[in-house]
Amino acid sequence: MADAPLPENFRWVSARAMCSVPQVFEQLYNDVISDVEERKSIPPRNAQVNFTVTKGRGNFSVVREILGLIPDSVNFALSRDGIITVHDDDNTFQLTATITLNNDGKCRLKVGNDELCLWQFRRMALEKLFFVLRSS
Repeated sequence: MADAPLPENFRWVSARAMCSVPQVFEQLYNDVISDVEERKSIPPRNAQVNFTVTKGRGNFSVVREILGLIPDSVNFALSRDGIITVHDDDNTFQLTATITLNNDGKCRLKVGNDELCLWQFRRMALEKLFFVLRSS
C-alpha cells in the first residue's frame, strides 16, 4: 500500500524541526540498545559472546567480547556539524550520514545518495559485529 501524497500545505518546517540531528542520534542510540538486547537473547553458536553498549558525550560504542579474543567495537559519533559517523576499531569500516527530510515528508539518514531508515543504517553498522566472528 502506497503512502498518501502529502497535502499542499504540508508543515515541512515543523517536520524538519522534529527531524533534528540530536533527536535522531538519541533515537539511534536507543534503537541500538534494543538491537544489542535482542542479539544477546540469541544463543551463541560456537563461542562465549557478550555485547555491551557504552555511552560518552556525543558518541557511543557497541563492544563485542569473545572469550580469548581482543574485544571488537563499532563506534558511533555525532560531529559538531551534524554528521553521524560510524567506524570500527581499526577504521577499516566507516559510514557517514547526514539527516534529511525527504520528499515524502519522512526523516531519513542520508548515506551517499541513499536515504535510509534507522533500522537500515543500524544493520549496515552492526551486522558484521553481531554475526561475523573473526578468527584471531
